[in-house]
Amino acid sequence: MNLQSDFKEFITHTNGQKEISLAVLKDQVELDKIKLILSQEKFKLLESIKNFNETLTKAYVVLDESFSKMTYDFIKQYSTGSVEIFDTEKMEAKVVNPDYEKTSLIFLITEDKLKQITEQGFNLMSVVGICYRNN
Repeated sequence: MNLQSDFKEFITHTNGQKEISLAVLKDQVELDKIKLILSQEKFKLLESIKNFNETLTKAYVVLDESFSKMTYDFIKQYSTGSVEIFDTEKMEAKVVNPDYEKTSLIFLITEDKLKQITEQGFNLMSVVGICYRNN
């Protein structure tokens, strides 16, 4: 299997999805390779889901130590067509309506982090759409 060609094939299926796409990666090394591929494919890194807006067409988020219930709620709400994002700095909520036809949103996570958040009670696999795993 070729990581680059396999992942590029996965990317072609993420556009237009009504659920967030997820890439589960073996380790940080593989995650860094995928981030490079996404950058080459003109995806923008979202440092925080608070930065998500309707104008984004290609974006990705790395689920790491900053994973929270707010992130989980965002993932669950995304498929409803209306996502409420609370800005803790401004202390206000904003509602974002994803344009599914134009948007490709991919979340990246390592196997270890997925296991950790599952143990914390977040069933991430049940709230995402298509999933990539490099076996």
